[in-house]
Amino acid sequence: MIVNVRFVASIKEKTGCPELIVEVDKGMSVRHLIDFIKDEYPKLSGREDFVVSVNKRQVSEDLIMRDGDELSIMPPAHYF
Repeated sequence: MIVNVRFVASIKEKTGCPELIVEVDKGMSVRHLIDFIKDEYPKLSGREDFVVSVNKRQVSEDLIMRDGDELSIMPPAHYF
């Protein structure tokens, strides 16, 4: 499955890129995708205070990702 990951505000600055296209396993949760991203971008590894949205809706990290979803990761003060 393919998921588009968008980095917003200071998260984008820490990763050095605005977005990332990731191939994920079927059944992967938001939490597991965030863990993968933290492994890829060590500057994010110490942060626990992300706001995440999938397809522009704030979601639980237990949500299972689907093919074509857009995951946005932003600092807590940056809501839609």
